[in-house]
Amino acid sequence: MSTTSVWLRRLLWLVVALLLLWGLAWLGVPPLVKWQVQERLTESLARPVTIGKVEFSPWNLRLEVSDVAVAAAPGAASEAPQMQIGALHADIDARSLLHFAPVLESLQIDAPRVRLTRTDPGHYDIDDLLLRLAPKPDAAPGQPQRFAIYNLEVRGGEFVFDDKPADRVHRVSDLNLTLPFVSNLPADVEVKVEPRLAFSLNGAAFDSGAQALPFAPERNGTLSLKVTALDLAPYLGYQPAALPVRVTRGKASIDLGVDFAAPEKGQNRAGVHGMVGVEGLAVTAADGAALAE
Repeated sequence: MSTTSVWLRRLLWLVVALLLLWGLAWLGVPPLVKWQVQERLTESLARPVTIGKVEFSPWNLRLEVSDVAVAAAPGAASEAPQMQIGALHADIDARSLLHFAPVLESLQIDAPRVRLTRTDPGHYDIDDLLLRLAPKPDAAPGQPQRFAIYNLEVRGGEFVFDDKPADRVHRVSDLNLTLPFVSNLPADVEVKVEPRLAFSLNGAAFDSGAQALPFAPERNGTLSLKVTALDLAPYLGYQPAALPVRVTRGKASIDLGVDFAAPEKGQNRAGVHGMVGVEGLAVTAADGAALAE
């Protein structure tokens, strides 16, 4: 048998093995992901977590998950899920294997919906989740999870806050957020989105200021948020009862910016700058004793 025939046969077997591996991943990854994620989250949260559909394309490493829901608290007045996600689209970078950590070229989250209810003064319908997720006092400090998420987009989000004691419902709707990257890993991934935050709060539209130079040699952008003299009085009743101190009055001012830079050479960079200030602040202990004014 000639050398050429041997190499052609090896190449043919390699192609067959690759196609077989792709086929197994295409068929096996979706049910495995659905089963593991539902089981682990349900166990961690002590609430049913359901996923409608999982699709995986091994040829381009694209994962799509739809109809994710976290059930409401046991005995809640409403059976509506605590959290829902219409669809999640993730483009996985092969360099995840090199870093032993997730590296996503892009992540789109469509129609996330979160409901939060204040059941009594200082108590909420997520108190059970906070207790389960709180770090144990005797737990040893662990290493932070390494990850890299690029081209993050949240589209059509909604947050509903049902204040039962005050008989009021606050709603954040049409939430859209884009971030070039959120990462603690070095990775050379093309940045395609500009930083932006926009939403509607109880019917009032808000669109954050954003500046970007995506086509310059040093692609960069800034996401800014400014709030001037926001009176805290209407929100003080929402302080959890377990807090050891309580704010009784004050006005907050915020002037923050998040800078993103993705140079052609070198590592991507992100930084936060600005200030958060409070004037006229008064703080008391849980028993009402004055601490600061």
